[in-house]
Amino acid sequence: MSLNVCVFGVSGYTGSKLLYYLNKHKKITIIGVFGNSKIGKNLNEICPTIKNLPKLKITDYNDFDFSKVDLVFSCLPPGLFQSKIIENLDPNIPIIDLSGDFRLENKQIYEHFYETSHKNFHLKDKFVYGLSEINRDIIKKAKFISNPGCYPTSILIPLIPLLKKK
Repeated sequence: MSLNVCVFGVSGYTGSKLLYYLNKHKKITIIGVFGNSKIGKNLNEICPTIKNLPKLKITDYNDFDFSKVDLVFSCLPPGLFQSKIIENLDPNIPIIDLSGDFRLENKQIYEHFYETSHKNFHLKDKFVYGLSEINRDIIKKAKFISNPGCYPTSILIPLIPLLKKK
């Protein structure tokens, strides 16, 4: 069985790295890629070093049929996915948010840190914090995952064994 996957923000650093790994996975089919500044460009134009990419163009997600999508990744800059995109997606499609929009527990801290308002913070409780070293079992069952940033993974992971031993 193959998963049909879409990626928001495919032309940025995170999106292009994700695309590299998704493209290598034998059970993943990339069926949609979205962006703003690169709409109309072919994937191989923006990621020429990734071999055997599907022949897809970056499109506006508003023009895409999500009926065959099994999983959505958001790699957009903070504020974009949560402010207008997530409310227009089918709530039955699982999401992995790499943008940080649903990462922080406190709305005021999010707005201070990312310098933008959070329009859909009420959805935060649906997202599981995706640090597998802490939430592995919860992540396995989760429909919506917020990926931790580089700071938690670089600082917390080495400390986890110590924290567990108290």
